[in-house]
Amino acid sequence: GEKMKKIFLTPPRMVGIKETARITGLSCYYLRQLTKNSNSRVKFIKSGNKTLINLDSLIEFLNTGENTGTTQYDSIKERKAHNEGNGHKSTSF
Repeated sequence: GEKMKKIFLTPPRMVGIKETARITGLSCYYLRQLTKNSNSRVKFIKSGNKTLINLDSLIEFLNTGENTGTTQYDSIKERKAHNEGNGHKSTSF
């Protein structure tokens, strides 16, 4: 008969927000923002009221960047320019 191949699965390193912040140096707030979006490139699960982040997925995300093309600063400048052009008062950030 055919020999059965053994498959060894390595479980992902799932880490809570505070521990992830300690390991990476990122703020808890930033990590929570990453986990609010279900389309996030960072893999995570919610277990009750606890969020567990896949550390390898986060590290890959940090190594490749967000690749959005614009920074948050650029979008603020664009919003200010847009509001000033429409006669709206500009909100300072």
